[in-house]
Amino acid sequence: MIGLPNHPNLTEEEIQYVIETVRDFEDAV
Repeated sequence: MIGLPNHPNLTEEEIQYVIETVRDFEDAV
């Protein structure tokens, strides 16, 4: 799992988007 820096400006929706993007990226590797 790629560690994400703390980013207080992210909304819950943005966090979910990032998590899903990272998962898709990891699946592609």
